[in-house]
Amino acid sequence: PDLLLARRPPAAGGAAAGPRVTLAGDLSGFPLADFIAFVHQSRVSGLLTVASPGAERSIAFKDGEVRSAQSNVPGERIGEVAVKLGFVAPAQVEAASQGSRPLGKTLVDQGHLSANDLWKCFHEQVTAVFHAILLSQVGIFWLLDEEVTDRPGAPLAVSTQSLLMDGIRRIDELSLFRARIPGPGAYLRRRRLEQAEKLL
Repeated sequence: PDLLLARRPPAAGGAAAGPRVTLAGDLSGFPLADFIAFVHQSRVSGLLTVASPGAERSIAFKDGEVRSAQSNVPGERIGEVAVKLGFVAPAQVEAASQGSRPLGKTLVDQGHLSANDLWKCFHEQVTAVFHAILLSQVGIFWLLDEEVTDRPGAPLAVSTQSLLMDGIRRIDELSLFRARIPGPGAYLRRRRLEQAEKLL
């Protein structure tokens, strides 16, 4: 219900002005991991956006490799990532958010964050957003062929293949845990051994 495609009859042909949507689809009907693998192997550049209920996440690719990520989900924005990693305090993020400049650059200019720590925050954000996109099963996705530029002061290039392999491993482990843990009401308890273990 969220995906609308338009076709012009008769087809006029010719390239549309950029940036343009080069591919769009329904998350429930197409495995996104396969599409991201195609983006990597074909060395595609552009912005992939995934919109699911209550969330919109974007991954920027340049020549098939991940360059940056954006999200409107609490906990995945760069200021919250920096707080989670212990680099800054919430009050510092709140104060730096008042202006119109990029938050990360403001935190660095104010001395709250080093350029190296900002790079670590961007890397953590990319990993979190990428894995969340792989787990999305309901919603729509689209790829824009707009030009991707590196972040000033903190250029980032993350291997798409490494992120894919790690994400698929996490999904497999998650399914294993869900099979063993019945639900959120489960509690751990110490198990009593039938006989004492002998130390060698």
